[in-house]
Amino acid sequence: MTAWGSGLADDDRTVVLCLSTHHRIGIAKPGDDRWMLLRLRDNLLGEAPFIMFAGRFYCVTRDGVMVLKMDEGKPPRLELAVNLNMGVSLSDDYMHLVDNCGELLLVHCQRYDTHSIPRNNFNMWRRRYGTYRVDLDSGTLLPLKSLGGKGRAVFMGMYSSLSVSLESFPAGSIIADTIYLSFDFGETEYSNVGAYHLTSGCLGRDSRRWGGLVPQPHTLVDCLCFANTLEYII
Repeated sequence: MTAWGSGLADDDRTVVLCLSTHHRIGIAKPGDDRWMLLRLRDNLLGEAPFIMFAGRFYCVTRDGVMVLKMDEGKPPRLELAVNLNMGVSLSDDYMHLVDNCGELLLVHCQRYDTHSIPRNNFNMWRRRYGTYRVDLDSGTLLPLKSLGGKGRAVFMGMYSSLSVSLESFPAGSIIADTIYLSFDFGETEYSNVGAYHLTSGCLGRDSRRWGGLVPQPHTLVDCLCFANTLEYII
């Protein structure tokens, strides 16, 4: 079993393992006799649904952005933090939570039909990336067209994401307000889409994959997309 989106809670002692493929969360502290299990409903949106932000664990379901509550004397549970208020498809859409330098973002990867080529061709499907700031105080999602006033970009994989400042890279090497995609997104192979700019849309690139094979060596984009991945093999 592989655990994605796992880590330590805000008390620095509670370990949380997210076994999303088994729809369970394991919770334990040093000295506990056994893990406490929380069973999840089958409505998670995304391959790695959990992210640790400000000492708490958040995930996205069809209901909304949920927070894992672990109050003393009460069983762990998921509570609604922010309503989505948008239509989503469990089979076609992905939701990614991103820590954007202390600001929680929600990236909604939505598939749509271009109607331009025959239906048996993968390229007829495109994705648009809606980006929102998750306002935990008001419980709302605020649409964004910028990732930060000083210039930021997001490197995103199916299981992880990393927000970076343009000041950390040579001038002109990356583009502000852009989501760079790793090799495990289908559009990087079949549609030659390597990134998505929040204002202008998709940015193309030459495909480095063929037949589902992962190319070697990995590019800097691939490495950054998985730079903060914490994976447990159980």
